[in-house]
Amino acid sequence: MILMYRKFLFTHILLLSAFYSPCQQLVLNGNFEDINVCTEFHALCSPEAWRLTSQERLNSLMYDSNHFAAVVVCNSSVPDVRSYIETRLGDSLHPGRRYKFSMDVQPGHALINSIGVLLSDTLILTPVTRRIHKKPDIDFTTKKELIGILNRHTWTHLEKEFTATSATGFILIGCFNPDEELNLKYEKGKKKDFKDYIYLIDNVSITPVDTRHDTAVIRANKEELYAINERHPEPVRLFDWPKRTLQRQKQALADTILLANDLLFGVDSYHPSPYFNRKLDTLFANFKGNIDSISIIGHTDNTGPEVHNDELSVKRAETVANYIAAHWSITPGKIKIEGKGSREPVADNDSPEGRNQNRRVEVIINYSMEANPQKE
Repeated sequence: MILMYRKFLFTHILLLSAFYSPCQQLVLNGNFEDINVCTEFHALCSPEAWRLTSQERLNSLMYDSNHFAAVVVCNSSVPDVRSYIETRLGDSLHPGRRYKFSMDVQPGHALINSIGVLLSDTLILTPVTRRIHKKPDIDFTTKKELIGILNRHTWTHLEKEFTATSATGFILIGCFNPDEELNLKYEKGKKKDFKDYIYLIDNVSITPVDTRHDTAVIRANKEELYAINERHPEPVRLFDWPKRTLQRQKQALADTILLANDLLFGVDSYHPSPYFNRKLDTLFANFKGNIDSISIIGHTDNTGPEVHNDELSVKRAETVANYIAAHWSITPGKIKIEGKGSREPVADNDSPEGRNQNRRVEVIINYSMEANPQKE
């Protein structure tokens, strides 16, 4: 009888400890195994819940039946070329509480001493593939031995505990340090011009150390995020947190949204393509935030004198600004324009394809949201 009671008590202790255990996974699809089947082509698309900040489609690479993602950490010829993967967490972090972040990385044909994670309260988009000028919240750069322990032929496990400083809802993974701060080591000491070097990412995890999250909220957010099945969903779809998680007051989002634009201009032209008009119309038609300000930055390829390119880049920015103001009732005082000529290329100007990419405009939107939570 005593033995049965002890077994009964032991079993209940196990059940209670499992119920109250803080070990929960807040990163959805951290192993990239779940793949979205897009509505457009009914074919395998990006990994569920994840995306590239550059708004391109994130492929889930596969090797020996294992899926993983890839990020560009540097380019051998163009400064600060980067790509980042990001996802919305299953639930916002609890400020002041401790968590453990972990992931597995495998370098490509180059080793760097810098890989990090940015905790953000909103989705971030970047113009094409450029470095995000932010300091990562979880930084493995301080490990001077990092470049020594990494081996491009094997996976390396990285983990670090951190304390949440705000109710973060998104994470971004990639290389945040500028090229001049990178300790770069090429395979066999050789590099190829204009080559993107990548890191493979797998088994991304954030688990609470001294708190617990509502599993029903995590499950609901996962279902909502997995329900986005477009091949290239508009960014606003990923902003839609369930109304119960929003506060009643107006929420000012600290991060700037950088909208990647495939804005192609002809040589010596500042007229945007019809594709740009459709894309901008779709975005503003679905945008749910209150726009505080917009910065528009024009760029050119290196064809023509520098002074001419500077003037042309400003005209391209003005064309886009006029379109936004005229078609979407944005107060001109909220719009700032700038031209950078050919000084910030994102591709090689020696090829027609590269020059096409460099003829672009970046639209940066600062916004806030009015939250009206649903009664439960």
